[in-house]
Amino acid sequence: MSKKPKKQDDFRREIKKMIEKILELHKKSKPTVTETDGCFQIGCHLQEFYKLLTVIIGIDTRGHSCRNGVLINAKRYKDLTPFMLKYTQNFTKGENAEVLLYLCNQIISAVGVGYAMGFDMEKALNELVEHYGNTGFENGEIVETSADEWMKLRQLLEPYANKDEKK
Repeated sequence: MSKKPKKQDDFRREIKKMIEKILELHKKSKPTVTETDGCFQIGCHLQEFYKLLTVIIGIDTRGHSCRNGVLINAKRYKDLTPFMLKYTQNFTKGENAEVLLYLCNQIISAVGVGYAMGFDMEKALNELVEHYGNTGFENGEIVETSADEWMKLRQLLEPYANKDEKK
């Protein structure tokens, strides 16, 4: 019987701790979830994806329709429009499993992007979880911050995004 390497076990424990911290943020800000919260959270997720697209595609006409499509759908989900609400509340067990699969794959691929770009994802996530645990997280959603607060948060993460400082 082969034993898992200690490093692999340590890695799994750290991932588990990080996920538990993130779940606690959500549970603290929204202790009781309703049947509409899944729809709303999809909108939040799409909104964050829109922000990422804005950075990686830019704000000019390249990719404009793609970004806008994401933003329009994010708003529809967050506003709990009847179509989006009906759709998310009527997933089959198989569709729920697919949603779970793709959400997990997005987490894994997001960490992979950070790794490939030389980011310290673990430290950056710890900083964000700490920040949102103290402020900026209500009803299961990241609270939009002022430009000054956003700049402070960006500066907080800059050391973990700078490839040159890691060498």
